[in-house]
Amino acid sequence: MSNDIDVVWIISSHVLQPFDWPLLQYISQYMKVDQWEYHHYKDEGSCINEAVNLLDEFLSQSSHSVHLVGHGAGGAILKIENSGDWKQPFMPAAKALGKTETAKRLVDNYNARLTEFKQKMGYRLKKTVVSVVRLIPQTINLLTKGAFSGVLIEDAGLIRPPLQNLDAIATQKKWGSPINYNISSQILAQIDGNVLFIPLFGFKDPTKANNAVHQFMAESLWSKLKVVKQGKFYVINGFYWQGNSYISANRVLDDLFTYILHPLEESRSKRIKRAKA
Repeated sequence: MSNDIDVVWIISSHVLQPFDWPLLQYISQYMKVDQWEYHHYKDEGSCINEAVNLLDEFLSQSSHSVHLVGHGAGGAILKIENSGDWKQPFMPAAKALGKTETAKRLVDNYNARLTEFKQKMGYRLKKTVVSVVRLIPQTINLLTKGAFSGVLIEDAGLIRPPLQNLDAIATQKKWGSPINYNISSQILAQIDGNVLFIPLFGFKDPTKANNAVHQFMAESLWSKLKVVKQGKFYVINGFYWQGNSYISANRVLDDLFTYILHPLEESRSKRIKRAKA
């Protein structure tokens, strides 16, 4: 955290996060604001002590006192079973906060971007296999269609590798979690696709995160993957691939546009130029 920060906005719910922005923008006109996030899901153990300790660790980086702001504990209580349920509590939260129109605009914008993506992808949608492998300390973790990113990728009309093509019920029944399961490096061949996203999760030290990525890519089967040979793999450092809000969803959509659609459009443009030459 920078020493010139005046305010730290505490984010503990992605569901409520879209409603933060008007006040954040207003405060930012007069004071320097940083954000601190803490999230966990049903399938990930957590307690209030962990959150407090992490926040204390974050605040200790500053040499002066700062203001703490954010949503209080009061208000609507909204249940979310796992990250794949990210859409369900959104409109109830908006209604409770009197922000129904704002929420509708966010949903409409999300749907409009999906429509744009699918229209521009055209026939290539059903030919594009998107694999998502999450790296956790000491763990290779597959995110299925039951996860936040899985719901979004399905919304975008893209397809998944067989091992990830499981909804929440099927994932829960087979692996005990509705959104993910761990694999060994011996079956890396089965994570292949046309595009591979590698979100990082649970790394407090950037050096350890980089080491985990290098170790993962040093596996003997890694270099044999088609997606690796074509250079279509992308390491994601941001938390937004974990979920679970329309803000995070739009950032994931940014990645789909950037790493899937735009390269295809550039390749098509080059082919047209060569044909005219």
